[in-house]
Amino acid sequence: ASGLPDALRRPKRRYSNQLEGTHMPKGYLLARITVTDPKTYGHYTSANGPIFDRFDARFVVRGGTVETLTGPHHDRHVVLEFPSFADAKACLESPGYQEIAKIRAAGATVEAVIVEGV
Repeated sequence: ASGLPDALRRPKRRYSNQLEGTHMPKGYLLARITVTDPKTYGHYTSANGPIFDRFDARFVVRGGTVETLTGPHHDRHVVLEFPSFADAKACLESPGYQEIAKIRAAGATVEAVIVEGV
């Protein structure tokens, strides 16, 4: 009895990774990117797919229209969803990703975090 009309109440969420009444939070990589060398950054984006696939990552946001509301502007934004926080961390710390991260660093400045979600 929240006092809200039925149309405004949020339905109870069911998690896609729910197992016997519990759920494991997903992990998300959030990256704000300013591309400084498009050709070099292109090499990074061409190489990252197979690595992300190995860790069951899925792009939720990759590029797209941006409107900066607060803070510094970045050209590009990426949100990657992983099955868990641990999977996201393992992917980014893997030798394969560390190798291509060098290419990314040569072609862009990046602010990135891993967050636990639902």
